[in-house]
Amino acid sequence: MAEPPDLDDDTLRENDARAALALVAAGAGAWDCEVATGRIWATPAARTLYGFAPDAEITLDGFLSVVHPDDVGRVRNRLSQISAAGEADSLEYRVVLPDGQIRWVAVRGGTRVTADGAGLLIVGVSVDVTAQKSADSEHRANSALLEAAVESAGIGFHVSEDEGRITLLDDRTRAMFGFPPELEARVRAFWLEHIHPDDRPGVVEASQDVF
Repeated sequence: MAEPPDLDDDTLRENDARAALALVAAGAGAWDCEVATGRIWATPAARTLYGFAPDAEITLDGFLSVVHPDDVGRVRNRLSQISAAGEADSLEYRVVLPDGQIRWVAVRGGTRVTADGAGLLIVGVSVDVTAQKSADSEHRANSALLEAAVESAGIGFHVSEDEGRITLLDDRTRAMFGFPPELEARVRAFWLEHIHPDDRPGVVEASQDVF
């Protein structure tokens, strides 16, 4: 495998600037942790994300102290795995800010050797995903409420496509209309055949209006 070409100082600075702009645009904070000493370097965005002061000295123990107590063990184990395997990995966990606010953080990290080649660094990028987590939690709560309401009301569901072709039935709808399993392929025809003759024109018209 060919060695990558050496880059001059101007190119390195340009690459660093582009990487910094990409991190800012993504709202991400970069950091690295020296495995041997536990010392952590972090960008201003990463410090803000974890609630560290701009001039604070950060160590691995200090970092773990702001991780939510329920997540500390999992984070510690994953960092150990990344360090041992030397492979990139990702995880999500909560941090507790100084004011008590809880923030969800998504991290992508890996390893590289130190500049002198004598040690190992865990390097990573962290992003605040609190809003996404809150939205997911709210969606799950609303889904649970809807499911409970449907269950208590005895509501059945079906899905119709292509101007009337029924593609999905739940068990409650099957029981409600008496659809036999062997006639699943012609559910709509069976349904129309069993609507009272006096009601059929109105039901068909209403169905067409929906589509």
